[in-house]
Amino acid sequence: MREVIFNDFTSGIQCDKIENFGKGTDKNSQNLHSNTANLNHSENPHPTPPQDFVIFASVGEILADCTSGKQKSSRDKKADTTKQITLHSKYGSKKATFETTSASIMLPFTKGGEYFVFDDVRFFVIAGEGALYYLDCVKAYDFENLEAEYLEQFLLTGKQPRDYKQRELIKDFLYIDTKNIQKGKMYLLPKDYEALQIRIMGGFVYDS
Repeated sequence: MREVIFNDFTSGIQCDKIENFGKGTDKNSQNLHSNTANLNHSENPHPTPPQDFVIFASVGEILADCTSGKQKSSRDKKADTTKQITLHSKYGSKKATFETTSASIMLPFTKGGEYFVFDDVRFFVIAGEGALYYLDCVKAYDFENLEAEYLEQFLLTGKQPRDYKQRELIKDFLYIDTKNIQKGKMYLLPKDYEALQIRIMGGFVYDS
């Protein structure tokens, strides 16, 4: 289980910056990993994340447009309006419904292609530290198929592989990495993310 929150006005990343990270044209993409390498090493390279949560907030137009391709807004809804979240199977059938009148709710991790829907936005619940803002995880991030050699080459030279899927996975990796740096902790931990970090960055972890 993880707590999901619905309002997090400090969570968004501008779309152009995400695009530039993927293109390697933003200067931050060149400095991102060199900066994170300066973070202090922890005595425990695999800290146990605390109780997980998921966060539901008003859908910011910029981030919603960037992550889901649509501009959505729920700012006009009252804070005490009942929020309904539905869990769906990979085939789209509804498996469960969750309701809350608060700004957050405890939800199970999604697995096997499952996804949640809130305010017409599909999102996923994955491992990580702290409460999860639902718009921060609108893709089923998984780095099992990201080749470490391609990632390392991009980080060292800025050159991207010809393979489209590898380029998209690198872009996703940079998004997750940036979120974790912003939060100052392992906020998002998709499958095989930490293993790639250890291999590429020599096992550094984020300070809380």
